[in-house]
Amino acid sequence: MVTHPIVPWSEETEDAIRTLVHSEQSHAGMGASFPSGAALVPGTTTARIALVVQGLFELSDSIGYDCVGEYKLLRELIAGRAEIRIFAENIRPTNYPDLSIESIDRLWPWVEKESSATVIYHYCDGWAAFEARFVGLKCRRIVRWHNNTPPWFLAPYSMDYTARSTRGFRNTLRIAAVEAVEFWANSFFSARQLSFLGVEERRIRVVYPISRFLAAREKDAPAPAEAAPAPSHERDETIRILFVGRICPHKGHKHLVATCAALKRLADCKVELVIAGRPDPALQSYLDDARRLARDLSVPLRIAGEVTEEALRRLYASASVFLCLSEHEGFGLPVFEAMRMGVPVVAWRSTAVGELLRSHPLAMDSLDYSGLARRILAACDPTYRGLLVAWQKKHVLGAYNAGIVAGQLLAGLKRADAAPRRGESAGEDVLEQPPLPPLDPLPDGWENPPEIAALSEIARDTAERLMTRHDLDSYLALLERSRISFEADFFHRAMATRFHSDRPILGSFLRMLRRATLSTQSGIVSAVAMLEQDLFGRADKIEAELRELRGAFEAFCARERAPANGTAVLAAAARDPTAIFYDAPYFNGDGQYSGYFCYTRGAVAPSRELAKTLFELFRPASALDAGCAAGYTVAALRDLGVDASGIDISEWAIKEARSPFVGRLDISTQVIEGSFDLVIAYDVIDHIAPERLAFAMQNLWRATAGWLVMVPGLHNEGTTFDRSEPMHQVFHDRDWWQSFLEQQCGVPLDRVATAALSNTDHSRAFGYQGRIFVVRKPHLRPKPESRSHAGFSLGPKPARTNGHARPTRTNGHAKPTRPEADTPEHAK
Repeated sequence: MVTHPIVPWSEETEDAIRTLVHSEQSHAGMGASFPSGAALVPGTTTARIALVVQGLFELSDSIGYDCVGEYKLLRELIAGRAEIRIFAENIRPTNYPDLSIESIDRLWPWVEKESSATVIYHYCDGWAAFEARFVGLKCRRIVRWHNNTPPWFLAPYSMDYTARSTRGFRNTLRIAAVEAVEFWANSFFSARQLSFLGVEERRIRVVYPISRFLAAREKDAPAPAEAAPAPSHERDETIRILFVGRICPHKGHKHLVATCAALKRLADCKVELVIAGRPDPALQSYLDDARRLARDLSVPLRIAGEVTEEALRRLYASASVFLCLSEHEGFGLPVFEAMRMGVPVVAWRSTAVGELLRSHPLAMDSLDYSGLARRILAACDPTYRGLLVAWQKKHVLGAYNAGIVAGQLLAGLKRADAAPRRGESAGEDVLEQPPLPPLDPLPDGWENPPEIAALSEIARDTAERLMTRHDLDSYLALLERSRISFEADFFHRAMATRFHSDRPILGSFLRMLRRATLSTQSGIVSAVAMLEQDLFGRADKIEAELRELRGAFEAFCARERAPANGTAVLAAAARDPTAIFYDAPYFNGDGQYSGYFCYTRGAVAPSRELAKTLFELFRPASALDAGCAAGYTVAALRDLGVDASGIDISEWAIKEARSPFVGRLDISTQVIEGSFDLVIAYDVIDHIAPERLAFAMQNLWRATAGWLVMVPGLHNEGTTFDRSEPMHQVFHDRDWWQSFLEQQCGVPLDRVATAALSNTDHSRAFGYQGRIFVVRKPHLRPKPESRSHAGFSLGPKPARTNGHARPTRTNGHAKPTRPEADTPEHAK
């Protein structure tokens, strides 16, 4: 992501904002808004303003943009009268090279004893660890609420996302139960949603979000004459329809396809639908449905995916029309980005999109595909296009620009309304509009063709649908009772429902039959698992004996051939292991310095196979590779849709990786930040000095929210030097490692998962069979009446995939930090 300087006023609003910021009345008003007499006036106590967001790492993240934009805007507006800092848990510094973003641990000592401080928390869908302390602060607390996607859009495609959505609304109400917490909604629609859920209106203010395109001055946007010319279907050119937004069910992609199908039939022209936005692997079935619909209706569909800003500007420049048919938007930033780039907009006035477009000549109150298609043709008229772009800039962008946002932001700090309520003077109901060109009449039999009639079967929501407490209670109850994901196999789904049947007559007989059949199946599965474990146990014993013989032979060779070399190697490793060993010769030294011969050539394919194996077995949403070397496994996991990161102690490996997802961190001395569904440590733990081994093991265990896979090197007890790998510092057999792992993690080895991973082709091919240890984090489900963390209970039971518990996704990224209290004394 490219960062942009925030210029807090355009040329048209510069004088107004200067007056707002620098007038004596403005100073006095802001001074009165802060508790304990703190003021934003030179010469008085400097207020502290903290902006907090959980993650700053994604390429296209509207919440992250808004948080960073507010931070820069406030620094421009009130620099010198307030100390402003930004905090985050998961950070990708390469995306924000010009910002000083601090870890969340540094927030608490900065604000906890400062009653005059203000903490602005950019809420996503819940952050229990932060919120537990946030609600207990004595200073001013503001929740920047960006709205949440209602769960009914997500339920047909992902139970995990349905649970996240429901928890997002539930946690919002838990925070709102604290009377002193304020809310800044990103639109009047979002403010109505909060009010509808029971949040008092006096605690809600509207502050529009900051867009990446809002950062530029108005003069930098293309003038109407510079806007991309509209291809004319009369010249048999392609009409390119663009939409920008995440590929999620509430964004209305199926409606886009249906409108393009209606457009093709209405005008008999070439149409291309281009969708730019981040796809989500967990919602792949939704994208498949949209592609299938486009194929059935013969609509050319191009999924551009997540694009850079430069590529996005090119898409805007080549678009004939920006079409927005989203069924739920907290604000709808891409609509206004398109207008600012000189693209005509056709839209459905739904949720927040309808606020600033309620007088737009090409916006519709109903989801009418034929009516939308006719408006697209009107937008492609060369004369009308220029008039429309000029009208959009004057009447729509005039109500949403940097000056408006700056005024709302300052008014929010002063606890005053920043903009009129809906229906007042935010824009006249009747504006002078460019007259629409004549719309072609609908052809005969327009409504009758089956491919058009079938479009009525596409599910659609109403334009003003709001989440209610009844909806929230219903989804919470359903999620609690389902217990497992609908994607689980039939056996576990039947076991979870206790073989329930709705057939009153045959129900008992069918239930007994299913129980007998599935019990037999269960018995066979259990017997096979026991047989596998017995076979693996025998194989482990044989391999242990072979390793003992091999270790004795290698120890004899080491003493006979190079007795001094071993001592020199260990002494050098104690002085500076990273600089001496984990460098280019270590990885690509033809086996002279380690067990590697040419890592950069030979490790790519095995890493891809490992990533595929881990993905098929564990299906993680996020993963951390501890000791990732050049990050080949991390890259392969990301190609599979996993939010993967890597850490390694080697500076050479980090440079070789050339990836923002790989960072330098020593797991034996530095705390791993973040939480991951899967943490792996292949051939890493045995490189750590014995006195730091316990801390490293606990560090890995603390970083996982689900599975931990550890693969140490197994050696003969008493061995002091490993010729094939001089950096091995811990020498133990399998029984010792299993005992150590279970003791440090506090849970027994997951034998089924260990056997499953050991039995894969990758493990067999590379000799990992006898060296794999898998443990799983237990997920505790507290009773409904129980409470923890200042009123916040633990999350729901994780979804289940293939019979194994999988935690809900946590987007965590490791960030090197020096440990504090958790670090043993010798490691500090």
